[in-house]
Formats: sequence, structure tokens, C-alpha cells
Amino acid sequence: MERFLLKSGFYLISVSEITEKTSLFKILIQNNQSLWIYTLKNLISIDTYSVF
Repeated sequence: MERFLLKSGFYLISVSEITEKTSLFKILIQNNQSLWIYTLKNLISIDTYSVF
């Protein structure tokens, strides 16, 4: 995820926004774990493909 975030650019966000996003990610992971893993695998595949 770190590599993906770095490629997406840098954003100035407040601590409260970070907390909200973290909570949202936790909800996504809990409720849609298989979808989350599938998306993460796709991101890794795209990232690996872009290297070549």
C-alpha cells in the first residue's frame, strides 16, 4: 500500500481526516475482506506490471 500511496501523490490532511480514513478502512476490511484482498492483489499486479 505504501508504494501505491506514494505513486498517487502527496496530500495534506488533518489528523481528524486520517482518523476518519483509518476507521473507514477498518470497516472495509471487516465487512468486505475478500473484496479488499482482491483489490489489493490487483493493485500489486498493476504496480508490478508498470515496472516492466
